[in-house]
Amino acid sequence: MMKEDIIYLAAVSALIVVCYIIRWAGLTEKFRLFRLFGLLPVVGTLVGIFKTDWDPCLVPAYLGTLLFSLSVVSDSVKKFLPAAVTSFLMTIAAIPLCMTSEFYRKPPYEDDFNVMYGQMKKYYILTDYKQTDFDAIYDKYITQIKELPRKSNDRYFTLVYQFCNEFNDLHVAAGDIESRDYQNDMKNIQAELCGGDPGFTGIRLDDGRVLACCVSPDSEAYKAGLRNGCEITAYEGKPVDEFLAESRPEYMAFADIDNVEFCKPLMCFGITDGKAELVFKNESGSEVTAEIAPSGNYSDRIRSAMKLLFGEYDDKNNYQLEDLGGGFARLEINSFMDSPLFLMKRHKEEMEEYGDNQWEFWEQYTDKGIHEPMIYLAMKDLMEDMKAAGTDKLIIDLRQNGGGELSKAGYVAGWFTDKPLFFATEEYTNRTTGRTVVTEPEKTESAFGDFDGEVVILVGPETVSAAEIFSRTMQKLPNVTVMGLTDTAGSAMGVGASRTALLKYQFPMYKMLDEDGNILIDSGADMQGGLERDVKIPFDEKAFDAVFIDNADYAVDYAVEYLKTH
Repeated sequence: MMKEDIIYLAAVSALIVVCYIIRWAGLTEKFRLFRLFGLLPVVGTLVGIFKTDWDPCLVPAYLGTLLFSLSVVSDSVKKFLPAAVTSFLMTIAAIPLCMTSEFYRKPPYEDDFNVMYGQMKKYYILTDYKQTDFDAIYDKYITQIKELPRKSNDRYFTLVYQFCNEFNDLHVAAGDIESRDYQNDMKNIQAELCGGDPGFTGIRLDDGRVLACCVSPDSEAYKAGLRNGCEITAYEGKPVDEFLAESRPEYMAFADIDNVEFCKPLMCFGITDGKAELVFKNESGSEVTAEIAPSGNYSDRIRSAMKLLFGEYDDKNNYQLEDLGGGFARLEINSFMDSPLFLMKRHKEEMEEYGDNQWEFWEQYTDKGIHEPMIYLAMKDLMEDMKAAGTDKLIIDLRQNGGGELSKAGYVAGWFTDKPLFFATEEYTNRTTGRTVVTEPEKTESAFGDFDGEVVILVGPETVSAAEIFSRTMQKLPNVTVMGLTDTAGSAMGVGASRTALLKYQFPMYKMLDEDGNILIDSGADMQGGLERDVKIPFDEKAFDAVFIDNADYAVDYAVEYLKTH
């Protein structure tokens, strides 16, 4: 139950009990303001309705307070006492009703959606830059939302997920306000949207061919002769290029058109209606036509293919250093938000010396002006580990980095430069005054310059926000090369969050600007955005075999070979 409703019911019940005791004990003469006091429950009801809106589950309490206030006016004790008891019971009855009813504080889906839509239309900072047609996007979904019956929360969340993806902005997102496992919710939605599993997925080589990958030995496609590496020539009665050109990947949002084109073959072969016709060249080069039925969850197959190409997010691996031998190391940073877990283990004994005052352990750093002591200490430890191992070639893997705080990213970048570097300038509109505010440029807050070896930063379509700004900043250094199979996500604006009765949602409310005052990294209406890589990792037959036959991390292996020759 809402805190405000609990307070309201508790206060009204207490007032009724107090008034009952005063009247029952015959103390009304001594308490001259009794009748005025007895009107407080109905006044509280009116205030509650004004503050939090009325709710059908609270109607018994509303009627109970009205009955009680009317009985207070009466001079008859015989009429008052039963009315007071009835009023009290009606008020208390609202509690289980609120706790068990699905309609408690749940507005119709249309009203809930309109709250989010109204906020986004008013405050979305990239409307002009992206030429976003809010009304067209709204019209595409509102009819379906209006027609949702009660108990359709899951379908509502799916429609909202699709609505958010229309913005081509990875910072526009929404989910169930009561959920504690947003990632699992997303998986369920993806399973619904991606269609049935055809038993394979695909990938486009640089030469334009689309090859089958992640083929399941149990699938009808496999039984028809499809193997990893077979060329797909047609699907659903259309040449494969035409089929993919008309398809939209529903698995995830994209802001950059190059990422869309790279990922389409991975995400668009789901079967949505009965069976699908697949045409491919088998291992002997003969063309085969097969009719295949769906089996299982296609989104799981997509997820497996993405994992092979771009790695897998794991918060336990954040800031994990892997010694690759020969002076090479790979540093995996999956978030600039989460704390390095290894740090607590490594400094456990040292921190325990402070007992219950462990904040004093961190204070020794903040007193020196180090505002992100955990990141500072983690990087200091990692630098010492690399020195001990003789590491002079480092791969910073940001392929699964969903962003975070620029201040934390700054303390990582600070170990690679001996001078502060520009990150971004923030611009936003003050909601109170309506004025545009431009902040002081945000820079790397430190300059430790402890590593001067060669650095490769690996990026991908899920390298987002602060990770993109970090990569752009590091790219300015002469010893740093940014590379990847794809561009970065192309979504780097500052995010604001809000909520409705059913949703928690976020969208860009703050512009992040470059040195010249231009939008930083985000794609515009043409979906051309993301960080421009120094090196595009080729995806040819050699890369295909490494990823989908040998299950190797081809991007890391390519980075190592690159560092050997540069």
